[in-house]
Amino acid sequence: EGPSSLSGSVVTASDQTFNDSVSLEGNVSLEAGGSITLGGSIDGGHDLTVNASGVTSFGGNVGLVAPLGNLTTDAGGSSVLSAEHLSVSGTVLFGDRLTLGGATTLSAHSVRLGDGIAGAGHDLTVNTTEAVSINGSWSGLGSLTSEGPALLSGTMTTASGQVYNGSVDLDADVVLEAGGNITLGGSIDGGHDLTVNTSGVASCAGSVGFVAALGNLTTDAGGS
Repeated sequence: EGPSSLSGSVVTASDQTFNDSVSLEGNVSLEAGGSITLGGSIDGGHDLTVNASGVTSFGGNVGLVAPLGNLTTDAGGSSVLSAEHLSVSGTVLFGDRLTLGGATTLSAHSVRLGDGIAGAGHDLTVNTTEAVSINGSWSGLGSLTSEGPALLSGTMTTASGQVYNGSVDLDADVVLEAGGNITLGGSIDGGHDLTVNTSGVASCAGSVGFVAALGNLTTDAGGS
């Protein structure tokens, strides 16, 4: 129930619950046959790996005081992120489906989301120096802002706007659907189809298909 200082591996047959803050004193691996609940803040310049067959819940800020090295969750189970800020110096990898429990900013060298996001109406901002890699569908987001390069596949759906300030590479056919504006501020490349559906303004500031020609480019009749 109190603050925890962790290093090494913690393995349980069922659940793990950390209701208070967690400090990483070394690289940490949490493995559970049930759910893992991290209710408080998590800090420390080390790697955190979370493997759970149930739900992994992050209730507090991650790396806000001392950014983590890398954060990894496995492909089993699912994850819920309610933190306002998640910051690592290396890579954030959610191997499982991620649900947002509130508006969230992810800051990292690179971000990989292996099974997409259920936004639950919340806003997501991603700040990276390398690529944001998005696999699977993104649905239910309020808004989406990507400040670094993005590698996209699948469908990205938001209630309001989408902003991609870095370059966009298509790793497969991509559909962008927004109830507001869609802003593509950098170049767009990749030999796949891009469909842009918005009730607002769709704008492209960079070159499209200059390095790798797109398959097809389609915008809907709504918006401009």
